[in-house]
This record gives sequence, C-alpha cells and structure tokens, in this order.
Amino acid sequence: MRQDAERNSRKIREGNLRLKQELETRRQEIHKQQHDKLARKGISIDKATAEAEKEKSANENALLKLAALKQKNCCEEVTRLVDKYEQDEENAFREQCKLGKDLTRKQDLEMEIAQLRVKLEVMKHKRAAADAAKEIDKISEELREKSEQLDAINSATEALIVAERRINEELQEAKKELMEGLIKEASGTRSTIGVKRMGELDKKAFCAACKGKFAKADFGEQLAIHCSKWENEIGNPDWHLFKVITVDGEEKEIFQEDDEKLKSLKEELGEKAHDVVVKALAEMNEYNPSGRYPVRELWNFKENRRAPLEEAVAYLLNHWKKNKKKKAFY
Repeated sequence: MRQDAERNSRKIREGNLRLKQELETRRQEIHKQQHDKLARKGISIDKATAEAEKEKSANENALLKLAALKQKNCCEEVTRLVDKYEQDEENAFREQCKLGKDLTRKQDLEMEIAQLRVKLEVMKHKRAAADAAKEIDKISEELREKSEQLDAINSATEALIVAERRINEELQEAKKELMEGLIKEASGTRSTIGVKRMGELDKKAFCAACKGKFAKADFGEQLAIHCSKWENEIGNPDWHLFKVITVDGEEKEIFQEDDEKLKSLKEELGEKAHDVVVKALAEMNEYNPSGRYPVRELWNFKENRRAPLEEAVAYLLNHWKKNKKKKAFY
C-alpha cells in the first residue's frame, strides 16, 4: 500500500514537472521569436511596430503564465487529495492490523482467565494445607494481573474502534472530493472513467426497453409514470427481494426470481425492462441496502466495472495531459 501511494504521488509530481517545463519552453520560444523579428528588421522597424510586437509577446507570455498557474493549482489540489486519501488508507490499514492483534490477545487472555478460575476453584476445595494456601494466593494474584491486562486491552480496543471510524470518515470525504474533481475535469466529454450512481434506474436503457409498449401519442407520459413507479420501488425499504441461503456450509445471498412485482413487470413491459430494474436493485443491494438510495462510485464505463482510486487518478492525469496545450491559451 505504501509503495502504491509513493508510485501515484511520484507520477503526479513528474507530470507536473513535465507540464511546467513545456510551458517554460513555449515562453522562451515566444521571447526568441520576438527578439529575432526585431533583429531582422533592424533600424528600419518603427517604434509603433516594435511596441505592437512587444505587446503581443507580453500578452502571450501572460496567457502562458496564467495557464501555468492554473495547471499548478489544479495539480497541487489533486496531489493533496490523493496524498490525503492514500495516507488515510494506510492509517486505516495500520489501525485494523493493531485492532486484530489486540482482539487476538483479548481472546487469549479471556481463555487464560477462565482456566485460572477453574484452577482456583479446584484448589479451594482441597484440604487447607500450607502448600495449597500458597498455590491459591499465587493463582489469585495471576488472575488479578490477567484481569487488569484484559481491562487495558478493552480500553485500547474501544479507542481503536473510535479511531478507525474517524479514519474511515476521512477516507470517504477524500474520495468524495476526488469524485467532484473528476466530474468537474471530465465534464462535457465521453469519459472512460467517471462517477456512476449505483442503484439508480438507467432511464436511457429503460426507455429503449419500453419502445413499442405504449401508444406513440402517450409514450412520453407513460414512460414518465413507469420510470417514477420503479424508481420508488427500487428505493422501497419494505421490498425484500433478496434472501440468504446456505450452500456447502456458507451463507449466500440470492435473488428471488419468483417475486410477484417483477413477474408483473416482465409481463407488462418485457424482459429487457425487467432486467434494467433488476440491475438497479442488485446495485442497491450491494452498495446501500439499508439506506435504499443511490450512492456514487468511481466507475470504468468502458469495461462496466468499479474503478480503483489509482486507475481514476491515472485517467485524470492523462486527461489533463491530452488537453494541456488547448488549455494553455484559455
């Protein structure tokens, strides 16, 4: 995880450096062009022309500096967000490892304490010999120490759980900011990587599936009615469409294909419309089964799968690289 974070940060910084060098090279070329023009014309160039050339060059330089500043600010912001996200991920992983070790130690202590208590009860029922009394005192002291250790681990575990919850909240906030940056940067383009609302009814696919199901005069109205209906159904927390079964000793969640609502949908609007609704329901069940409202996720639209953070950042940087020359003069 640390290597991934360092690799991503290095890629971003290398990209920033290349952009800065290219902008500086362009600025120097403009300066040289201005100097060469004046040199070729020599004393024959009049003052007005020289001033016009200087003003044109100054404007171009100003635009380049502005573009460089904008690019620098954007890259610094994304670098900050990526670094924060990866640091939060690393912190969360570290806390989870520590929590796992503490829980293992807690289980061991609880077992040792249980064994000591049994041993102590056995010793108490023996005859009151001097050696038995000493053994009882020894076991009692060991039991007290183990109990204190267990109390300390319980306190540490509670603190770790609170810290883990805080880190996860920060992690989600950083991811949210990255999504906003991706939406803003790639807006107006057909993006390979973007943000998808998981659990949302795909209206375009639903519309295509409903073609020919309604009279042409009423198509728009009927489509709106059915879209609204199934959006409400998908978000209905009382509609329990999935059930848990046991397969080879393991619990598995499956889809209830004999559901009456879906059977009615298939009969009325066809299998394609049915499949669009089922897809949204499956996403809702995976991403937000308790809240039952769409949630955003980084998505690879070309391959129709979730996009890891590293892939989304690489795509965003590549998008900037392709458009840097065009943006340099805006």
